[in-house]
Amino acid sequence: MARDSTADAPGRKLVSDITYIHTRAGFLYLATVIDCHTKAMTGWAMADHMKTSVISDAVDMAALNTNFTDGCIFHSDRGSPYTSRELRGKLSSLGLRASAGRTGVCWDNAMSESFFGARDEPRNPPGLGEETQGTPGAGARRGTDAQRTSTPQRAGTPDPRSRDGKHLPQNSRSVLRGGSPAASTYEFINETRLDTTEYAYSVGYRCKRLGVSKSGYYDWRGRPESATAERREELKLLITKAFEDSDSTYSHRRIHAQPHRRDVTAGLEPVRRPMREPGLEPSQPKPKRFGLTQGTPGPAPDLAGRNFTADAPGQKPVGDITYVSTSERWLYSATAIDRRTKEAIGYAMDDHYHTPLTSRAIRNTARNRKLTDGTIFHSDRGSNYRPAEHGETLKHLGLPRSAGRTGTCFSNAMTESFFGALKNERVSRMTYLTREATRQDITRHIESWHKHKHLHSAVGNRPPREAHTEYQTLHITA
Repeated sequence: MARDSTADAPGRKLVSDITYIHTRAGFLYLATVIDCHTKAMTGWAMADHMKTSVISDAVDMAALNTNFTDGCIFHSDRGSPYTSRELRGKLSSLGLRASAGRTGVCWDNAMSESFFGARDEPRNPPGLGEETQGTPGAGARRGTDAQRTSTPQRAGTPDPRSRDGKHLPQNSRSVLRGGSPAASTYEFINETRLDTTEYAYSVGYRCKRLGVSKSGYYDWRGRPESATAERREELKLLITKAFEDSDSTYSHRRIHAQPHRRDVTAGLEPVRRPMREPGLEPSQPKPKRFGLTQGTPGPAPDLAGRNFTADAPGQKPVGDITYVSTSERWLYSATAIDRRTKEAIGYAMDDHYHTPLTSRAIRNTARNRKLTDGTIFHSDRGSNYRPAEHGETLKHLGLPRSAGRTGTCFSNAMTESFFGALKNERVSRMTYLTREATRQDITRHIESWHKHKHLHSAVGNRPPREAHTEYQTLHITA
């Protein structure tokens, strides 16, 4: 298709893609088929998996709703569900020519991405029927220039109430911008009358302070609305109706297209201005965060300060968690690294990354290495290290909690470096079929290679266990 998402007639070009929706029971996968001419979704299917069968169901629905022309093109990305033989056979039986964009380039399937983006808009916009009170415009003057003129200061002498003469108080008493027309002043007075708002000022008082006549204000109120004002009110009704019909999702650019469909001419700015009022704000996607555990009260300070050195082994362990891909899905590994010897002194692996995994790694650390007085356990601020259960484990072992800044990997750089070396030297070179085989292989690599053979530059290009033995020898000799 070469990014050409147009067609001369329905049934000539179809685009398809698959997305997922998060639910409490897991992910729900949605496959769609969209016609390039009408931009209508002619076929769709949903399932709890993203295998080829859900795409085949969407194609079957599209075949029922659309008359495919000869040589109809079926375009998709190069995801694994679209490259299977099963789907190729289905397309061939329906007389569809398969087409696929480039790998890793979302623009080659932009129409489906645009549709999924519109689907992701939240459905909880602010209420539309609430009455809103007009906000006073950015103001009328409180008085004339003569009324606002204070006692002149000597040349070069700053006003004692100002900031070195830069901000004069007499210039800060305006409500409306200087040079505003009288109609703007009358409108401001009308919006802030004593019988409409909480402001306890009469019309006569406001007219006097703003430098306009009271008779002029009442004459302005008695005038009939101009043709422009009536047209604006009609346009505002059309805008509100179009906004409600879009389920509060259209911005001013799409709302701008609605009056033209009804032969009403309007510019972009007259449409955008009424939509700035409360209640006409289009919905925007918001990030969703799901907590797996209950957080512990109180913040955790950063006691490490990116200082990954220690005076003695077991004094400042650093922990983090990573994952390894297997044919049985993910295997998660929680690890604690000693800052003095750079040795993985405690670790645990399981098929989940909840807090019990990290707590088990900490207990293994306390079992394998004698923790000195004042030992600090440092980690990131992930959901695995924030729960109360994690805090109780550290409290039981007498370990103060320390955590780096949110979203900054440099605050926990030692464990990131360890995981990088582990995956580079071992994991990336292997293909794991089961979690148990993965756990055994990683354990064998840590115990035989990392501790006894891996040369670490931070300890003089020596293995971590050798550095630990040297420290013990020097400590006993001293």
